Amino acid sequence: MTNRLQGLVPVFAAIAVAVLPVAANAQATAVHRVPIQEQPYPAGHTSLTVKTTVDKGGTVLPHTHPGVEMSYLLEGQGTLKIAGQPDRVISAGDSFSIPAVAVHSLINTGPGAIVMVTTYVVEKDKPLATPVP
Repeated sequence: MTNRLQGLVPVFAAIAVAVLPVAANAQATAVHRVPIQEQPYPAGHTSLTVKTTVDKGGTVLPHTHPGVEMSYLLEGQGTLKIAGQPDRVISAGDSFSIPAVAVHSLINTGPGAIVMVTTYVVEKDKPLATPVP
């Protein structure tokens, strides 16, 4: 493991801890995240880039982030739900952005896994994700 990636281990351990309650209610193994990079920003923000896989039939349960989420689907199809917006069917080649603190979820409706790359630009000292009942 490179020094740069070794430095990310605590950051992504925090991500896993923050997101585990979201996935623990159901399908704890349906959502898999692999860290790609982390970059600090001025004014107490940081960006995190993550590759996420949502297994066939899996769901990312409702949650929020303390900043913006921007994602690009490499593979798969699903229904994206963002509070206050109509549900959106997304598939490979689509991108989407989630506003800060917006409640959102994703349901895999396709014949295989969803694979996407996500960049979060969030406040540095807050949990990456907060589950919403």
